[in-house]
Amino acid sequence: MTGAPAGGIFAASLVDSHAKDRSPMTPRRFTKPRLAATAAATAVLAVLATAQPAALAAATLAAPVIHETFTPLACPTSKAQAGTTLGMEGCLEQATLKADAQIDALAKQIFPLLGSNAARRRFVTAQRDWLTYRNADCASVSDKYAGGTLAGVVAAQCTAQRTARHLTDVRAFEKLLKTP
Repeated sequence: MTGAPAGGIFAASLVDSHAKDRSPMTPRRFTKPRLAATAAATAVLAVLATAQPAALAAATLAAPVIHETFTPLACPTSKAQAGTTLGMEGCLEQATLKADAQIDALAKQIFPLLGSNAARRRFVTAQRDWLTYRNADCASVSDKYAGGTLAGVVAAQCTAQRTARHLTDVRAFEKLLKTP
């Protein structure tokens, strides 16, 4: 993306990726141990595929967790450093991570309050879709400053604001679920 900030605030996901940092064009090299591990994983998947669908769905369904994909910058303690673009971006990223942790904790509390696996799946989908929207919206907002140092700050500010707003929404949802 053009104008991506040093901290990479543009991307986040609800699932943790274990992919190595490599170009999509880099061919994978399969060694004998890797092939054996792949065969073992395939065997496990084959066993799981024969399990009862409802039992399998219940076993794999879990409360969503936000995983930001940027490397967070530090929030400086000195006023002089806090006024730099990297300082501002770092403080905004830290605010986003703090709100993410609160959303994750609320999601964990909400999950058992949902009456069915279908409701839980809709909740997970809603959280994933919100995260996709937030990232796309904030990338769009920062496009005005693409190529400049302000792009990262604007993206981080948008992300922190959207995340704080979503935290309010998730709190309201939890309150609704707890209301008799």
